[in-house]
Amino acid sequence: MTIVGDKVGIGTDNADERLTVYGNIHARGVKVDLAGPLRIMYSYQITNLHH
Repeated sequence: MTIVGDKVGIGTDNADERLTVYGNIHARGVKVDLAGPLRIMYSYQITNLHH
């Protein structure tokens, strides 16, 4: 993990956003805030999502 200014990189030394992760993420929940600008970098189809 690297911290440069207000940017955190996990699995990378070159964070280009406030949080940049290079690797797999395991999350129990994900919150998406659409109030700000939306920037889609990658698109994945989620086939099994439980609430």
